Amino acid sequence: MSLKNRNQDILFYAIVVQFILIGFLIFQIYQLNTKLNITNALLSRTFAIENASVKDVHLNVNEHDIVIGNIEAPIPVFIYTSYGCSFCSEFFMKDFPELNKSFIETGIVKLVVRFMISGNDPKKTLAASLALASNEADRFQSYNEMMLVQYKNLDSVQMIIKTEEILQGNENLLASSKLYKEQLTLDYNEAKFIGVKGTPSFVIDGKLYTGYKNFNELQKIIEKLCEEKFQNCED
Repeated sequence: MSLKNRNQDILFYAIVVQFILIGFLIFQIYQLNTKLNITNALLSRTFAIENASVKDVHLNVNEHDIVIGNIEAPIPVFIYTSYGCSFCSEFFMKDFPELNKSFIETGIVKLVVRFMISGNDPKKTLAASLALASNEADRFQSYNEMMLVQYKNLDSVQMIIKTEEILQGNENLLASSKLYKEQLTLDYNEAKFIGVKGTPSFVIDGKLYTGYKNFNELQKIIEKLCEEKFQNCED
């Protein structure tokens, strides 16, 4: 090979290497820009979480929500709960009957039940998914009453069998478990977004109340809202 041809080959390979390096540099710049955009988006969202009121992100009742009471009731009380949570069980067994009698059956409050399940607990995820299925068949309260008493003693197969008994002809709803799990993920992400750290937690009129609240505490909050916004809870 002549010296001239060798120089041409060297020049050619040098140009190829330069193009490769330029391409790699462009790719790195693109990746860095993408990471910066993601970081900025996360920072913006964090800022929004810290500065937005709960009302801005949370007072809408979604299509698959479990709603106890008249959907037109003026005061929505959101509860984040989970099976296996002792204080959640105490609320539903001890305080819910009073809340139901005083404010839900009278058309003042609708209780919106949402489950906060991280997805790392298969049993809790299944229990919550079955709750959503029961709600589709308008049998959530029967299911919930059963689970509050029996949850700790049931395995996954037993839970499904018990749910089939409650669904009574609507067993086909169990086939939608994947959709229910997706709904649980959305609810979990929204809960984290607005600052819910554990169960039970309540959101009432755009304010987040963390931890167990007994009937007397909820009554004071609701009656204050009635006085401020509706003049009288009994009208």
